[in-house]
Amino acid sequence: MRRFAEKTETLEANDESLHVTLDLPADLIWFQGHFPVCALLPGVVQLQWVLDYATRWLGPVKLREVPSTKFVRPIRPGETLQLSITKERVNDTDLSLRFEYRVIEQGHSVQASLGRLKVTQVTR
Repeated sequence: MRRFAEKTETLEANDESLHVTLDLPADLIWFQGHFPVCALLPGVVQLQWVLDYATRWLGPVKLREVPSTKFVRPIRPGETLQLSITKERVNDTDLSLRFEYRVIEQGHSVQASLGRLKVTQVTR
């Protein structure tokens, strides 16, 4: 069983935004038992992946607050996702990260979830 999605391609990374495409294998551990009849990716995992990719992009960050999240459509095993993160600087150490997950369906992308995280950049 795998714990992480397969990163297939980084579409774009610059000072303001990051876009990543993720393939979700059916044996991803997060689908096990959530839910037995109809597996879906838990919201807490989606938020953690935003933090994980933000850390790869910006360096270490610490979650301060989750001001908003909206889960629009379930994310299921075997699907391909596009994750987009944009940042807005609040002050010298704090950032607001807006994120959106979109599922690729028959050549089109459909919004699955979106939200905003407030983080602090951690200096080493």
